[in-house]
Amino acid sequence: MRTVDKIVHVLEEAGIDHVFGLPGGDTGQIFKALYGKQDQIKVVLARDEQTAACMADMYGRLTGKPGVFMAQGCYAASTGLFGVIEAGLGSSPMLVITDITTYGVPPGHGSLQCGGGEYGNFDIAAIFKATCKFTAVAHSPGEGVQAVQRAIKHAVTGRPGPTAAVLAIESLRGEITDDTFPRIYDTRGYMQNASTIPHPSDVERAGERLLAAERPVVVAGNGVHASKAYAELQTLAEALGIPVATSTLGKGVFAEVHPLALGGMGIFGSPVANKAVSEADLVLIVGCRLKGPDTITESPHLIDPHRQTLIQLDVEPRNAGWVFPIDLGLIGDAKATLTQLNEALADGADKRPAYTDLPRFSQLQADKQTLHYFDDTYSTSGAVPILPQRLARELSETLDPDAIVCADAGNNRVWMLRYFQTQQAGNYFGTYGIAGMSWSLPATLTAKLLHPDRQCVSVCSDGFAMQNHVLSTALQYDAPVTYVVMNDAQLGMVRQGQGDQPVASEFVRTDWAAVAQGYGCVGLKVRQPDDIKPAVREALSGQKPAVVDVTIDPSEPMQERLRSSLGVYGSY
Repeated sequence: MRTVDKIVHVLEEAGIDHVFGLPGGDTGQIFKALYGKQDQIKVVLARDEQTAACMADMYGRLTGKPGVFMAQGCYAASTGLFGVIEAGLGSSPMLVITDITTYGVPPGHGSLQCGGGEYGNFDIAAIFKATCKFTAVAHSPGEGVQAVQRAIKHAVTGRPGPTAAVLAIESLRGEITDDTFPRIYDTRGYMQNASTIPHPSDVERAGERLLAAERPVVVAGNGVHASKAYAELQTLAEALGIPVATSTLGKGVFAEVHPLALGGMGIFGSPVANKAVSEADLVLIVGCRLKGPDTITESPHLIDPHRQTLIQLDVEPRNAGWVFPIDLGLIGDAKATLTQLNEALADGADKRPAYTDLPRFSQLQADKQTLHYFDDTYSTSGAVPILPQRLARELSETLDPDAIVCADAGNNRVWMLRYFQTQQAGNYFGTYGIAGMSWSLPATLTAKLLHPDRQCVSVCSDGFAMQNHVLSTALQYDAPVTYVVMNDAQLGMVRQGQGDQPVASEFVRTDWAAVAQGYGCVGLKVRQPDDIKPAVREALSGQKPAVVDVTIDPSEPMQERLRSSLGVYGSY
């Protein structure tokens, strides 16, 4: 079998059914080998490498399989890094297949695009070693195939993340035979990794402490997304009546309409969540690294190991006890470990009253009323220009419960964190790794390609200017995705931070509905708050990609509005 055909066969063995990228350099040979394989592996041509990498990132988040980003080395290692770094910080399995375009000549004599790392050039392999959890460099056919296999294995082993197979031209030429060294085996044999679980005695100790606690709280993070542990988390919460707060990356792992939901915690979090976490005597941290925004920069008013018992469950041993010292670490996959914990708690939980009968449950419902859980005067305001809080609430009330929603970076993501109330688990995703603008556009397109029968909605702002060419890709692949743009003609977070001395933070106002129409898509303008729902419904009802351009109030002060979340729990 030709080497490039064997690489395609490896992807099939791994169950990967999409490739996102742009042909170029020596990767063009692999793209050519995909001809005639479109029934098994759909090749999606993006308009640039950044878009392709973001699409691969979202594929990994939704499927748990490595999203394949394939492009020429010099561009994969530059433009494409946006999505690669996001996947790394967001624990999304990704496989980068790229090349060193040596053209078989000695080092120092190749193309300026080569990226071999010699004097006068740049080092593609070093770039990916600095941004991926595993990088293999191949110079022979056997090495090339095995590099892809090992990269797939490492992408899904332990804490998921991006890996790279950097292939020199010699590794793509020739054939794979029985005499090839290293010898090539079935890829599935490299993927037989059982989920890691903690020792049963540690699980038993954690269960005993949970049962003994008076005010336990769960803090759930992105690890629940990564392991698809939604049902197991809900079972634990309901069995013991434990309220669930989520980290910034963890939004969407627990339905925020659930009676035990607290919403997001931290700087941009819900007052209900911050109050419950601060008052807890035991905090069970599931798949969350406790980054600065989630802990209000490690405020002892929110989390304090001196007055709280901390149990941290994480697949990555280094994460447990990294920010705060902990009383007990459970090192394992979130889904498998929560299953263990639920089994260990079964007898004790059966003897407890229903969670709705617990006194603490009544207090939680009272706090939700007093602290305006997803419900305040801003979210119902009839002001013009439209308040972003109102837009987020209207989306909550308009979209189907199973709609897949992707949020972008900037003020718009903060408004969505606080005012968009998720109806089901596993349907909300945001860019909170590097928090880069425009990620939600290709991410939502990927969601629509994988789930054509579900509503798939991107909520963005200035990022729409950066990657609105995804509309062309959406048209090409018949994916009627919906983009809701919070249009305030400024870098909102930056502009508001500059006060009365704005510099390089304001844009010429653009009619994004007209831009959408120029692509051949549906473009709708919204200027009145009562027009939001009709416009979103119209956008979702059609067979073409659609843009809903919503003029929002550029002066709505995000930090001042959300400062009330902090209360006594900390400060900016």
